[in-house]
Amino acid sequence: MKQTLSLFISCAVLGLTFGSAQQPALTFPDDAPLALAPSEVIAIFEPGTFLESVVVDGANNLYATLIRMDGGTGEIWRKTATGETGTFAEIGANTLALHPDGTLYATVQRGDFDLNDFSSLTYELVRLSEAGSSDVVATFPNPSVPNGITFDEAGILYAADSGFGKVWRIDVGTGEVESWLESDLLAPQGPQGIPGANGLKFFGPDLFVVNSSSGDFVRVPVNEDGSASEPEVVTSGVTGDDFAFDPDGNAFITTHPFNTVLKVAPDGSKTVVGNAENGIIGPTAAAFGVAGDETGLYVVTDGGLFLQMAPPELGTLLPQDQGLPSVVRLELATSYE
Repeated sequence: MKQTLSLFISCAVLGLTFGSAQQPALTFPDDAPLALAPSEVIAIFEPGTFLESVVVDGANNLYATLIRMDGGTGEIWRKTATGETGTFAEIGANTLALHPDGTLYATVQRGDFDLNDFSSLTYELVRLSEAGSSDVVATFPNPSVPNGITFDEAGILYAADSGFGKVWRIDVGTGEVESWLESDLLAPQGPQGIPGANGLKFFGPDLFVVNSSSGDFVRVPVNEDGSASEPEVVTSGVTGDDFAFDPDGNAFITTHPFNTVLKVAPDGSKTVVGNAENGIIGPTAAAFGVAGDETGLYVVTDGGLFLQMAPPELGTLLPQDQGLPSVVRLELATSYE
């Protein structure tokens, strides 16, 4: 139970939390035309496994975080470019990011859950070696709820804070953590406790962030001195958990409990490229392949686990599809024609 509650509140795991079960309130993604991509299930995991984050390195090795809802030890799972699969590191990691030099980093949650006190949890940033061992490079200020993480081209890491509407900036060389941006556009909206800033990625010089509670896709221009400029809403009605950019600036956003992957073009238009029909049930994160696999979008899912844990009042509002936790590859070659 302690682990389950911790996952609900951290947002780095479930993407949505609840305040009032009597009056659930969610921002549903906009309806959008279907253009479902061909799909292939790459891996299937046991029920009760929560896949939270995914990255693909320069050699096309895929890494995903697996969280055990029964309280068991989490892990970072790997599928190599040659097809071998297995545990890369036995560590309870939440989210992943790749440094420009190829080094893998992860956030790790420490401590016991307390519904009334965020400070009872501590979050660390760890660096993984090629052999899967880890060392702590930074500790986030307390209280904070870091979620998605990403690097800029200079190797500075940025972390979305889902609880406090911030973006943290971390120098992984020195371990220094600073508050880089705080904005109402990134903060949780409404009393129901749905998290704010969630996934984040760079495209060109700008940082983009999804706010799970408002359903907004936010752009943060970065000034020449590295400071944040005024954020602005690019489009609404996406209700994203995480996303990945293609080279043309199209964002492919995972909507988690709504069982869709939305393609959001630079002009704000939306298309559903993945849903339950092609294996997308509970999508939490996405990453593109590289080195000859650039049109493959890898999506990790919870297989509908969120629906099983949601209060009945909320569950009736969500898609009822059920499956198994999976890694699904969407072939998006047609997106570039």
